Amino acid sequence: MALSAASISALSRNWATLKLTVQTSTTSLALFPLQTVLFPGGILPLQIFERRYIDLVRDCVRTQAPFGVVAISAGRETGVAAETFAIGTAADIVDWNQGANGLLHIVARGRRRFRILSNTVHNQLQVAEVSWLNDVGAPPPKARTAQLRLLLQNLLQQIDPNGKGAIDAELDASELAYRFAELLPLPLGDKVKLLEIDAVDDRVTYIEHRLREAIRTTRTLN
Repeated sequence: MALSAASISALSRNWATLKLTVQTSTTSLALFPLQTVLFPGGILPLQIFERRYIDLVRDCVRTQAPFGVVAISAGRETGVAAETFAIGTAADIVDWNQGANGLLHIVARGRRRFRILSNTVHNQLQVAEVSWLNDVGAPPPKARTAQLRLLLQNLLQQIDPNGKGAIDAELDASELAYRFAELLPLPLGDKVKLLEIDAVDDRVTYIEHRLREAIRTTRTLN
């Protein structure tokens, strides 16, 4: 059956909308390569002294734009632009000041995961075209999330017995998994693997597995 002129026109409009949606799902981010992984919701204090990153922070503060934190796969944090993993986290600057040592200090908060599509280097500052990554799939059952929350609270109390040891009751399963990853002695590559996982349930399963490994290791050492 042949399509009518009206149907073809509607398809054309829908295709144009789809292309616009695809195009707007990418953006440019200045990158800050580090020997660490920043997870969504995580807090990252940084001391800035290289001109390229002073300029980056200045532009981000002026425009209220995020920058991208990516883990280094080869190279160093200072000097020549390092090679990085393809997955990172956009970060917002939530506080900044000049420290007593005269250097710029900032506090950044992880916001959203991204994948690097391409990047360019100018004056050793990397700027990447990135696509945003979304969580997929259903979250784990509430009872499983509640157990993870209780384990995290107990771990925080062990780390700091004098602290409150309380965590936000609104943290979802993904946020709990990320907070565990910040506390566990995971290799950098393992943290990157966690950041790469799109499915929420798989993310929780991954961190549960690493928790069991950490518990077995602790019992063996004791």
